[in-house]
Amino acid sequence: MDVDKLLKELSAIDQAPDRGTGRSFEDIRGEEVTPLEKGGLRLGGLNFRSGSAELSPQGKAVLDQVAAKLKAKPGFILMVDGHTDTDPISKTKSTNASNWELSGKRAAAVVDYLVKAGVCKGGDAFLRGFGEFRGISPDKAKNRRVEIYVFDAPGLAGGSNVKGAGLEDEPVTPAPPPTRPAPKPAPKAPPSDDPTLK
Repeated sequence: MDVDKLLKELSAIDQAPDRGTGRSFEDIRGEEVTPLEKGGLRLGGLNFRSGSAELSPQGKAVLDQVAAKLKAKPGFILMVDGHTDTDPISKTKSTNASNWELSGKRAAAVVDYLVKAGVCKGGDAFLRGFGEFRGISPDKAKNRRVEIYVFDAPGLAGGSNVKGAGLEDEPVTPAPPPTRPAPKPAPKAPPSDDPTLK
């Protein structure tokens, strides 16, 4: 995999006003669901309670729609960004060490759900946690969100060996079988002065 090229592509995506590559989620329905142009989907509001990374029933229903849509057209890289509100972590409400950790767990919950639903292999999914640092609204609930992006990779078809897309795995040369050293001959017994052994 060309990691440098992938990082450049992710950097360009972050700087672009609309991220993703041509996948529309306009027909995905649910509360606090916002389709983003060029392949993004924002899930906010009811999907996460304060301090929680557990998907709500409403969130799972939306992800079921997303899974059905993605499985209909395989061949993509999945990226999920997790976010939190600005409230500091309360040890009485949450087991997370920080908002960084919580945002990563939210993204992981979505990736895990979609991979288990069969949308792609785990090696074709990325997740990122941004903590409280990329808020989109004064309404804290709207900031407790994930954003899903897909990047078309023709020829991927659910695998990670993409030829010509800058994401191909390095060729693997099988290691030669281990060789064992030849056994050493048993040492000769030293000569003995015992006449019965001659």
